[in-house]
Amino acid sequence: AFVMSYIRGGKIEIRKTLKRFSYKDVSRNWLITTIMVYPLIFLFVRLSSAILFQVSQPTPIWYGNPLIILPPFIASLLHGGLSEEIGWRGYALPRLQSRFNATTSSVILGFVEGLWHVPLVFWVGDSRYGMSIPLLVLWQMIATFYRTWIYNNTDGSLLAAVLFHAMGNTASDISPVNVPSLEWLPRVQFVPPYLFFVFSFFLGAILIIYGYKDMRRN
Repeated sequence: AFVMSYIRGGKIEIRKTLKRFSYKDVSRNWLITTIMVYPLIFLFVRLSSAILFQVSQPTPIWYGNPLIILPPFIASLLHGGLSEEIGWRGYALPRLQSRFNATTSSVILGFVEGLWHVPLVFWVGDSRYGMSIPLLVLWQMIATFYRTWIYNNTDGSLLAAVLFHAMGNTASDISPVNVPSLEWLPRVQFVPPYLFFVFSFFLGAILIIYGYKDMRRN
């Protein structure tokens, strides 16, 4: 992202990118939204799964010691947020949205992000090892829609993008879930069908409320 920014606009373009890490450009309400959306959705999945399907839920790892959640969150800030968001939301998304609406841009970028994560399917030890590639790409596309929504409503804040990405990676540690799965789908324990359904449902609500063209309320 930095190389391409330099090619297109030199040091000025790089400085513009770095300035988008300022917390002053993000409203308090959207900063709270950025941090809370993923944990709240996982909490909804946890509670609804227990009620609807009578499935017992795992005990959170931070129970009795809340600080234990900090190491995975910090790790996600570095290897998930910072290592990806400067490219996806810092460089690619604004240029896509200069040509297409928010929905089309999210579909394109989500597909590319999905392909970017495909090597993890073959990485022994990763939680996505052996997962269905189409399901992985679809899940990444859904996540990209949420990230576009956050990005557009924080005026292109990279700080919000990094925080949101990290919270998405650690939400299952904050609020772990146990939901029914379909045995005929490979490795559905990473993204069970019910998780797909819930995230798709809330995404539909976002598109209805905020509009599919820019996913932003003025």
